[in-house]
Amino acid sequence: MIIDEKLIILDLDVNNKLEAIASLSETAGKAGRLSDIDIYCQKVKKREDEVSTDMGFGIAIPHGKSDVVLDPFVVFAKLKKPIVWNEEENSKVNLIFMIGAPENSKDNVHLKILSQIAGKLMDEDFLNDLRNVTEKETVLNYFKSIII
Repeated sequence: MIIDEKLIILDLDVNNKLEAIASLSETAGKAGRLSDIDIYCQKVKKREDEVSTDMGFGIAIPHGKSDVVLDPFVVFAKLKKPIVWNEEENSKVNLIFMIGAPENSKDNVHLKILSQIAGKLMDEDFLNDLRNVTEKETVLNYFKSIII
């Protein structure tokens, strides 16, 4: 499964985008999804420098493809307080979905995951539920339909 309880954070307390990326990368590493947390973290930061992954509506979807990704994953974080994600637009986020995929995945797994998450995020009720969620099991149920 691309997400499990170890990949869900319901009260992430960070001050900025870089702290968030580092914290979520560490979460993926501790869950056994990465062979090198630092390399993956740098890959995501580099991708973020190229184009912001701020999706609007208080959501960011940072992602990275790397050889250090052992299994595709999504780390979900609900923040304690919103942080600025896109400095140019002063856009703030309070929900983050970090996607990791192996560098040489032939089926573009990260694009499939991104597409499925983006589709779910169009549902306003779904977003409101995520913003108010208090149980990891509830988050898991929301993502059972994401299939790769």
